Amino acid sequence: MTYKAQVINIDPLVEESVKLKIGEHILSCFAQICPFPIEVGGIYEIDLCLFFLEDPRIVEVINDSLEEMIRNNDGFGYSLTGITVTVATTPELLI
Repeated sequence: MTYKAQVINIDPLVEESVKLKIGEHILSCFAQICPFPIEVGGIYEIDLCLFFLEDPRIVEVINDSLEEMIRNNDGFGYSLTGITVTVATTPELLI
């Protein structure tokens, strides 16, 4: 998914570790591919992808929970609450 994001912080020790503001959300993430230099305060168009080191744990929420994104500790892990969407992964289904 493509978003406009403002760079809030670039980690001085691990420069691929960036903190972004997307809308009203602050997201700490890993900038895997960046073909040009980025600066704190700059606004850039980004492609945001989810990456799982382990199988995701999906729990069905019965009530009408708000969509939210909560950071787990100080790492890159987040708990996401929202609507489950099935995504087509085979080319013939993407037409």
